[in-house]
Amino acid sequence: MALLNHRSDPRAARATAWVGLLFLVAAHPGLAQEGGEAGVLSEAKARAIAFESTRGNCLACHAIADGAPAGNVGPPLSGLALRFPSRAALYAFLWDPHASRPQAMMPPYGRNGILSARELALLTDWLWTL
Repeated sequence: MALLNHRSDPRAARATAWVGLLFLVAAHPGLAQEGGEAGVLSEAKARAIAFESTRGNCLACHAIADGAPAGNVGPPLSGLALRFPSRAALYAFLWDPHASRPQAMMPPYGRNGILSARELALLTDWLWTL
């Protein structure tokens, strides 16, 4: 069996994204079901990840409610539950957008280790609600 190179083979990139997703589900069961105070803290953490220029830096390219200044390179980050078939699909896209859209300008946050699996899970859950 040949080893897949994620830099030259889109199948390998998709496999890498799915491995990250499987790790997330195994390591953090019920993450999306956090409620009460834990849910509020998770939302604040996710917002911080998205807004901080040294982490997610989403505002550099996207408009997000209550985020300023907002970028206009990427689409506004709202209605993501309508644009992605599931949270898992959104997570996989954030992990490596090039796996499904090779020409994407967005960085592969998971594949390149920009954000951890936990940070991506928090960000995914929060973005899903916008």
